[in-house]
Amino acid sequence: MAGASDIALKLVKACTKGACNGAIASLELIPGYKLGEEIAKEVAKEVFKGLVFEPGVERIAQYAAKNGFNFFGALRANDKRAALDVVAALTPQQALEASREVLREVNLPSAARRAVEGYVLSLPHSFRRGTTRFNDGGISATLLSQLPSTLGEFQKLLPARPPLYAPGERLADDYVLEELIGQGGYGEVWKAVHRKMRSLPPRAVKFFAGEMSRASLLRETSLIDRMQAKGVSENIVRLEATNLDHDPPYVAYEFVEGGDLVSWLAAHDGLAPNPERVKAILHQLANGLGFAHGRGIVHRDIKPGNVLIARDGLVKVGDFGIGALAAQPAAARADAEPDALGSAGTPAYVDPEREDEKPDPAEDVYALGVLGVQLLLGNLNRTPPLAWRGHLADKGVDPRFVGVLEVCLDRRSRRFRSGAEASAALAAIAAALEPPPPTGTGTATSVKKKRLLSRSRLKRTTRYVVEEISTLGRSTLGLFDLKKSVAAVPDIARRATATPSVLRTIQDHRDAPMLIALPPGRFLMGAPPEEEGRAAAEGPVHEVAIDYELAVGKGPVTFGEWDAAAAALGYRPSDAGWGRLQRPAINVSWDDAQRYVDWLRTLTGKPYRLLSEAEWEYVCRGGTLTPYWTGQSITCHVANFDDSRTQPEAGGALETISAQVSRVWSAQVLNRARTVPVDAFPANPFGLHDTHGNVWEWVEDAWHPNYEGAPTDGSAWAGGEPGMRVLRGGSWRMTGAALRSAHRYRRQKRHRGDQVGFRVARVLAAGERGA
Repeated sequence: MAGASDIALKLVKACTKGACNGAIASLELIPGYKLGEEIAKEVAKEVFKGLVFEPGVERIAQYAAKNGFNFFGALRANDKRAALDVVAALTPQQALEASREVLREVNLPSAARRAVEGYVLSLPHSFRRGTTRFNDGGISATLLSQLPSTLGEFQKLLPARPPLYAPGERLADDYVLEELIGQGGYGEVWKAVHRKMRSLPPRAVKFFAGEMSRASLLRETSLIDRMQAKGVSENIVRLEATNLDHDPPYVAYEFVEGGDLVSWLAAHDGLAPNPERVKAILHQLANGLGFAHGRGIVHRDIKPGNVLIARDGLVKVGDFGIGALAAQPAAARADAEPDALGSAGTPAYVDPEREDEKPDPAEDVYALGVLGVQLLLGNLNRTPPLAWRGHLADKGVDPRFVGVLEVCLDRRSRRFRSGAEASAALAAIAAALEPPPPTGTGTATSVKKKRLLSRSRLKRTTRYVVEEISTLGRSTLGLFDLKKSVAAVPDIARRATATPSVLRTIQDHRDAPMLIALPPGRFLMGAPPEEEGRAAAEGPVHEVAIDYELAVGKGPVTFGEWDAAAAALGYRPSDAGWGRLQRPAINVSWDDAQRYVDWLRTLTGKPYRLLSEAEWEYVCRGGTLTPYWTGQSITCHVANFDDSRTQPEAGGALETISAQVSRVWSAQVLNRARTVPVDAFPANPFGLHDTHGNVWEWVEDAWHPNYEGAPTDGSAWAGGEPGMRVLRGGSWRMTGAALRSAHRYRRQKRHRGDQVGFRVARVLAAGERGA
């Protein structure tokens, strides 16, 4: 690591040297600069007093990028990645200390020196922002394929200009600037913390520089004050304070720890997110917009960068007017007409029927629909194609959800009139799909109750939504169509007992994994002789009884969950450069997994452990007896594995269109060659993700060559080869045969690898069991 640290510090010095040269070049653009030392000092003060907008000062960033890239470009690929990660992990003061030697060698006026020092202080955050996909509280390593290969790409990692302030500077309300988090044409945004009361939540302080007038800023803050006068919405970034007397003026908002929609989608590695998660995001976004619309305020600039997702999943609308001024003074319109907080808008999200002087809530609804389609297609870089409905149908998106998006994107006269109406329509879908409570009286009764529940809930939604249901028959927002629902279920043949009708989730601590409570049941463990790909180790088939209720991790333990324990465990495993957050923790041995469950037991007081091998197969199958819970086969559309070796060969002139599409499918999809977030694919019938593929999962059992003499009560099997432990589920690198529910694998228990993770479980106590 010493080598990586040395390279990183040299990179900081190279950027500093370039920044110094840029400062000199900026000064030399000013006529009379070289006339004398006193004049030089005065010129420097004038040039660097308004750093954000003075002509020539951007040369500091340009020269820093050029000199830094000359050094960076000569490094080997692995050294490049390591250098970026180390710089991103530096504190501002560590970066400044690394630059001291360079600064001593250059004779700069004091104002210019302060500008360069401020630039260097902001380097770590800028590198961190450019190399971390989604803020999970840690530093995500840079993907090798994302390393900058051109000067332009490298410059995007650096600050755009020297900042107005430096970390540690105090504001009038006892808040202290801690970290620069954004720059733009308006000015810049800083994270600030209270100087004395560190328990108070941080703020995002946005400074307005340049030609923006105090009168315009005052109008915007008064609009936001009006919006918050009768309460606040958890889906809107809250205004905390304003200071119009400060030079430059600023507003302070609540600080949202997390990221925007751009970084959230980037963390999905090119995969379209789970439609249910997209629906939940849009529902919260519509709630926030509805709150504003109900107070006569239109955002007019809804776009991915203005939608924030906190670490806990809460969605918030940001930049309510601070990025763009109002279209015109409020006095120019009737009091009944809504005020607009933004005027310019972003082209892809601008309502085609927009009238600049007549803001309408329907504009925000249109942008909501565009965002929804983009997220479902997994691409924020293009407007929805004309055939977007067909693309979503191919992806299996609920037609009711598609129907809501159609209304959002329809002509204004047929569109939802506000965020509240769009929110009600999304809520209606959730109500229609909500599973009925268990009755024990059979399927027919459950379906009947579900229909009644759906109808009763829809009566409580807005009249507009009910009218839309009648005109959007294909969306079927109101009724649960049994035939369509049955047809949409994967080919799951011959179910075993104990498939739960209602999933119950449990989380024992905010840092503990989410669990799914599963009922007792019996199943046939192992693969029958006729199953394709069967190995001798998978037999003989035998019945196992799970006579107790289990709570099982919804997915493999993620990096986000591991990192919460990393300090206590003394080990932060490498993510192989693929990112952390919702990706499964890898490079963890069986012994590491045991230390993690020990930590969970201490944290929660609950009896956490690994699953036994029998329990693992029980929960993987989810009540099925087929090779996969999906049926007789599996594809890369429902699991992460190497599907490239199982695709059809060219079939000549008679090859069907479907076969052609399959054969030419992108190699990145067929073999992603890395892990993906644990909720990227559908859950099995027990509500569990990644039981097939993504990562192998350690289980408790020692390795035995077959099932002769295996326990039949679900307990872990001791004896055998205790140094070798069982792995289940297959991984991103394996072919489909290794993903079968019955497939078994083994490794030394001290093995750490980029294909290996684990899942936790615990037996439910009597008071926790379902009815």
